[in-house]
Amino acid sequence: LKEQGAASLMEALRNTSGITMQLGENGNTAAGDTFQMRGFSANTSTFVDGVRDLGAVSRDVFNLEQVEIVKGAGGSDVGRGASAGYINLISKLPSLEQANDIALTVGTADKKRLTVDSNNVIDDSKALRLNVMVQEGNTEERNEVGYQHVAIAPSLAFGLNSPTKIYIYSQHTRQDNVPDGGVPTIGMDGFYNATAAIKAGAKVNRDNFYGSQQDYENVSADMLSAKIEHQLSKNTVIRNISRYGKSHIDRVLTGVNALSVNKTSQAIEVALTRQRTDQTNEIWANQTTLNTTIKTGNINHDLVFGLELLKESQLTLGTTTGSSSTTTVVLNGQTLPVFSVVQNVYTPNSNQTFLTPYLTDADSDGSTTTTALYVFDTLSLTDRLKFSVGLHADHYQTETSAGTLVTGGTGGN
Repeated sequence: LKEQGAASLMEALRNTSGITMQLGENGNTAAGDTFQMRGFSANTSTFVDGVRDLGAVSRDVFNLEQVEIVKGAGGSDVGRGASAGYINLISKLPSLEQANDIALTVGTADKKRLTVDSNNVIDDSKALRLNVMVQEGNTEERNEVGYQHVAIAPSLAFGLNSPTKIYIYSQHTRQDNVPDGGVPTIGMDGFYNATAAIKAGAKVNRDNFYGSQQDYENVSADMLSAKIEHQLSKNTVIRNISRYGKSHIDRVLTGVNALSVNKTSQAIEVALTRQRTDQTNEIWANQTTLNTTIKTGNINHDLVFGLELLKESQLTLGTTTGSSSTTTVVLNGQTLPVFSVVQNVYTPNSNQTFLTPYLTDADSDGSTTTTALYVFDTLSLTDRLKFSVGLHADHYQTETSAGTLVTGGTGGN
C-alpha cells in the first residue's frame, strides 16, 4: 500500500487483475466503493476482519494493516454473495511496540493528506493505538469535483502478553464530497448516434463539469468492535468478535443523459438527470471461531470451526424528480415545480439553478437475519501440496417493505 501511495481502497485494488471499477450509464452508480470481480458485483463482498461490511462508503486505507483479495467462488469461505471472490480488510490493532508514524502528502489538484499512526505502550500488557486521517483535494482534470475527508480510529488492547487478549476498537469517518456524474462520450472511439450531426460531433473537454453547485455527497460511517482471543493450548485458539456498524449517505448528483440537436440554434445539447440517494445501513454481528492443528499420520490438519450471527438493515428514502412532461408535481398536498435541464454539450453551466429531488415518503426498508455454521480442514500432504475441504451453511431470512408513489388518479399525490 505504501509503495503504491494508495489512499483509498479503490486505489489499492486498481492494479489487481480481474477487478474493474464501475461508473453506471448516465452517471447512475452505487455510491461509495463500486467495483466488480470477474464480471460480478462485489459491493456486498467486502469484509473487515472477516465480518461483512455494508454501506455506501469510500473506504480509506489509513487504518488498514493489509488488504486481502480472494478470487474465485468464495461461498464456502464467507457464505452468500461471493460468487467471484471477496475482499477482506485487516484493521490496525495495538501491540507492545512503541511506534509513531506521521505522513504528509501534497499533490496536484490541491491534494493534501495527513495521516497519524501512534501506538503507545501503557504497561507490559496494555497498549493504546490511534489512527487519524485528514484529507482534501480536487480530482485531476475535473473542474469543481472535490472531496473533504476526516476519520479517526482509536483502539485499546488488554492482556497482550497473556493467553487472553482483548481488543476494543472503533472507526469514525465523515466525508463531504462533490460527486461526479461523468462526461458525454460524444466524439470518442466507438461512439454512435443515429443523428448525423451528433455522430460527427467533437469530443468534449475532459474538465467539463455537467453537475450543479447544488450537488453534494455527505457520508458518515461509524463502527465499534470488540474482539476476545484466548489461547486454549499451543495449537488451539478461540476468537470472538462483536461489531455494530452504521453508515448514512445523503447525495444529490447530476448525470449526463441523451444528446439532441437544438432545432433553432443547431447546437448539440445534453439532457441532465438529477438523482438523489438517502440511505442508512446498520449491521450487528457476532462471530466465534475455533482454530486448531492436529496430525494424523504424516498429514497435518489445520481445522477451523465457526458460528456467525448477523443482522443487516437498510433504509432507503424514496425520491422523485417529477415528470419532464409537466411543470409541477403534487406531494403531500403541496404543488412543487419540477425541472428538465438541457445545456450545450460543450459549454455546461454549473451555476444554473437546479432543483433538489423531493423526498416522497415512499421508502424502502428491509433487514436480513443470518445464522451461519462453517468448518474447514486444510490437509498438508507435503510442504508444497495442500488439500482443502470445507462446508459453509447459511440460513437467512429477509423482510422488506416498500412504499409506492402514486402519480395518477384522484386520490394520490
